[in-house]
Amino acid sequence: MTSIFSDYGKEHTEQFKTEYDLSRVDNWIEWAKRDIRSIQEFLVAVTAQKAVIERTAFLPEVRLTKEHNYSTNHINYRVNSYLVPQVPGGDKHIVCPVDFQNKIIPGGDVAHRKEAVALAQELSAKYGNCPIVGNAAGMVKPVKDVIKL
Repeated sequence: MTSIFSDYGKEHTEQFKTEYDLSRVDNWIEWAKRDIRSIQEFLVAVTAQKAVIERTAFLPEVRLTKEHNYSTNHINYRVNSYLVPQVPGGDKHIVCPVDFQNKIIPGGDVAHRKEAVALAQELSAKYGNCPIVGNAAGMVKPVKDVIKL
């Protein structure tokens, strides 16, 4: 399936001016019409998806992951904040980060782990106590209310 626009550049789009093979020019016209129809169909589909996205609810989520680089034997903690669409399988359709909080904290010792957990808790609180997920989310201990007697 060839398209007249598959090879961008002035040389290609100016080629028709020196072409005198009528069947080739007819092919280019048909390809251009087909491409226009395809673009119009794509535009309709994308516009419909935009309307779906505008009606979709999103909830913030903080991800805390522990990564092990086996080639260097280093451990890193990664803390990200995302918006997740509330649709079936929404966790597979993570959207743009919430004001793009992305921090990599190198080191596997207790101090770095505490720093990563503290940052995850801070972001969770910032976004209305949103859930903290990820392979290292179990390191976050729930905050217990202190009851004064």
